[in-house]
Amino acid sequence: MLRQVLIYQKDYIFFQRTFGRALDLLKIESLYDNIKKDTLSAYSNEFGSFDYVKFRLSYLAIKDKEIIILFVTGLMDDFFSNIRFELFALKDHLINNYDDFDDLQDTENLGKLVDEIHRKLKPKIALIGFSGVGKSTIKNLIKMDKIPLNHIPTINGDIATIKIGNLYFSLWDFAGQEQYSYLWKTFIKGSDAVLIITNSSPNNVEKSKYFLKLVKKEVPYAHVAIIGNKQDLPDALKRNEMEEMLGARVYEMIANVAKNREKMVHIIAEILDMDIETSSLLEPIQEKEILINQAASALKSKNYEKASTLYKKIAKICLEDLNEHGKGNEYLEKSLKLTNFINSLKSWN
Repeated sequence: MLRQVLIYQKDYIFFQRTFGRALDLLKIESLYDNIKKDTLSAYSNEFGSFDYVKFRLSYLAIKDKEIIILFVTGLMDDFFSNIRFELFALKDHLINNYDDFDDLQDTENLGKLVDEIHRKLKPKIALIGFSGVGKSTIKNLIKMDKIPLNHIPTINGDIATIKIGNLYFSLWDFAGQEQYSYLWKTFIKGSDAVLIITNSSPNNVEKSKYFLKLVKKEVPYAHVAIIGNKQDLPDALKRNEMEEMLGARVYEMIANVAKNREKMVHIIAEILDMDIETSSLLEPIQEKEILINQAASALKSKNYEKASTLYKKIAKICLEDLNEHGKGNEYLEKSLKLTNFINSLKSWN
C-alpha cells in the first residue's frame, strides 16, 4: 500500500500526500540525507529502494533539477514489478508539465496523478477461514452486496476491488473447504492485511490457529485481525475467550446484519493502519460521523430544518462515497419525514 508521497526540490518539500500511518517528517528528513547522497552524486543510480522498520522507501531523482521523488509503502509492495513504474510515471509527469522547475506551485493535477498511483498500488486484504464461517457474508457486508441467507460454498476464490470513501483495496475471498488448502498459501501471498474468520465456536476457534501459523510463515509483515463471526449463536465464545485461545486481537461480529457494515469499515481502517480522523482517503467516513452528531444535536434543540438538511448531506455521502445505498435511502427518508413535519407545523400556524 502506498502510504506517503513526497517530492523534494533542492531540499524543500514542495508536494506531499499521506494515505495512512507511516513515517513522521523528522524521521524522513534524516533518511532523506542518505537518499540525496545516493542519488544526486555524479556516478550514483537515479533510483533505488531500501527497507526501514516496517516500511519500504523507494526513490527516483531528476538529477539536473535536484528533484527527488520518494514513495513510502508497505514491505509487501515489490519495487521492481510495481513501484518503479509508478515512480517513472510521476517523473514523466513532472518533466512534461512543468517548464519552470524553479517555481512549482500548481500541484492540483499532480495530486490527481498521485491519487491514481495510490489506486494502482492499492492494498490487498485477504479473507481466510474454514468453510461455513461467514467469509462470503463478510465480503458482501464490506461490498454492500445482498447478504445471502443460506451458505453457498465459495469455489476456489473471488477477487473484488472495493471503494470506501477514497480508499481502494482489493479483497480476496478464498474457498474454505480443506480440499483447497493447497491454494491458501498462494492466495495470501502479497497481502497487506489478512482477516481470519471464525464462527466463534470452540472447535472452529481452536482449528483457526492453523491460519495464524500460515500467515506468520507466508506473509509475516501483513497486519492480522481475527473476526469472531456468528456471535448470535448460542455456543459462540466471547471476545476475551477467543483472544485467550488464539493469543491475538479478536473483533466480535454478526455479519448478516447490515448495520454492522460501519463496524467492519472501522476494522479495515485499523488493520490497514489508517486513522479515520486524519486520513484524506477516509474523509467521507469522518464527515458522515460528524454530520450524524450534528443532526442529533439539531433534533435535540428542535431545529428540524437544520436536521433535515444534515440528513440530506449524510444521504449524499452514503450514496456517492460509501456505497451505502440502504443507509443513504434511510437518511433521505428521515429528511423527507422531517420536511413533512415542518410543513404540517407551518400549516397549523
